[in-house]
Amino acid sequence: MRRRITLACSADGTKLPPLLIFKRKTLPKDVIPHGIYVHVHSKGWMAGEGMQLWLEKVWSKHPSCLLKKPSLLVCDQFKAHVTESTKRLATKLKTHLAVIPGGLTSQLQYLDVSVNKLLKGFMHEEWAKWIEAPTRHVTPAGRVKLPSISNVCEWVKNSWHQVKRLL
Repeated sequence: MRRRITLACSADGTKLPPLLIFKRKTLPKDVIPHGIYVHVHSKGWMAGEGMQLWLEKVWSKHPSCLLKKPSLLVCDQFKAHVTESTKRLATKLKTHLAVIPGGLTSQLQYLDVSVNKLLKGFMHEEWAKWIEAPTRHVTPAGRVKLPSISNVCEWVKNSWHQVKRLL
């Protein structure tokens, strides 16, 4: 099951809820745990719609946005981050976009540099617990079925929770 996870934190280390993007065409009917957001894209990418959803559901709930204070959102030059619709919504949310020049994401994006590897380790532990559980689902041919979307959402939620304060 192909998926991408969009993570963010504020400068004080407060973690924002994750957004999972699944490679599929329709939203799942699974129950999605509270505190996590799900989006779908036919190629599993963060396109304009996904960025709009993230700004509306995650970023707009950030304390600065709720208090209508100006804030700064640092992102890279990925196309969805710099579209006119993204800029308009950011302006509406009193958010200034700071775009990292190409080739510098690995040096300037804190989550890319240090947190993502930690999260992937916690995700692997969650998957290992699931695969080793006696209740796992197996096909008649003896192959392990894919985990449900709600399983994956729980893994992400638990893993993100295990990543302690980011400062």
